[in-house]
Amino acid sequence: MENKLLKLKENASKSKKLFLGNGEKDGIIFRIFIYVFLILLSYVFLEPLLSMLFTSFMESSDIIDPEVIYIPKHFTFKNYVTSFKIMKYIPSLLNSIWFSGLLAVFQTVVSALVGYAFARYDFKGKKVLYGVLVVTFLIPVQVLIIPRRMIISIIQKMFNITIMSTVVPQIVLSILGQGINSTVLILIFINFFKQIPIALDEAAIMDGANTFQAFYHIILKLSAPIIFTVFLFSFVWNWNDTISMNFYLNGALDLLPTQLASFNTLFNISNPNDKSIEAYKMAGSFLSILPLIILYIFVQKRFVEGIENTGMTGM
Repeated sequence: MENKLLKLKENASKSKKLFLGNGEKDGIIFRIFIYVFLILLSYVFLEPLLSMLFTSFMESSDIIDPEVIYIPKHFTFKNYVTSFKIMKYIPSLLNSIWFSGLLAVFQTVVSALVGYAFARYDFKGKKVLYGVLVVTFLIPVQVLIIPRRMIISIIQKMFNITIMSTVVPQIVLSILGQGINSTVLILIFINFFKQIPIALDEAAIMDGANTFQAFYHIILKLSAPIIFTVFLFSFVWNWNDTISMNFYLNGALDLLPTQLASFNTLFNISNPNDKSIEAYKMAGSFLSILPLIILYIFVQKRFVEGIENTGMTGM
């Protein structure tokens, strides 16, 4: 009887090691399960991109051919050449880089200052303001567009100036902490700054530094990874924020995401569901996100480190 129990325990132990591993090395079944899960999960994210890429090399006949799903029968680069010209790619690319970068700089600086104030200081109405900050995260951008348009119209009439159809509204909104997803960026800084020991600030102030010097020499220098991550978030969000760009700029600046809207006009397509220019649209869409893909390839290591780096462990 004892021998049977020992054999059962040994078999259970072997099965456990096979599935979970022995602590030093994961079990085979467990590793297979993880790999299969990650492959399936990656397919969910990669499938739209792969579908876009394959479609961008198709002829119009392939688009309407039900037998063609991924691999085109008539492979062509014509779609990219045409899309490159229609989108005015080089000027639009340069405009997208400097405009999105400028907005990202303003958002990062303002978010860091606001996050530092909430993380380090106690002031009257702090909880109320923090609650308002969180609530603004729940309000869609579309809801705020009309009130902001009314405010801009009042300012234009008061000072007899033109603000709409320029870059001014989005720059001002970014400086005032009202840029795209600014709430998220502020919350990231708040949570990060809270993990930096306040004793470092106090030591700097005791050595004669003022508040700004403590913030610049202590907090910011310890926050380089998170600043880089926040900047990338802001840059990508502003790059893809076609709603605000179409509303405020109204075509005043050629940007890659907004140039995609010109396809229907230039091809004289009245029906937006017309598939005759689908391949051109997919080529233009891929060209518009290509700079972001290249950017991620070069900065992915620092970006992942910034996500993982949650700050110092405390006192």
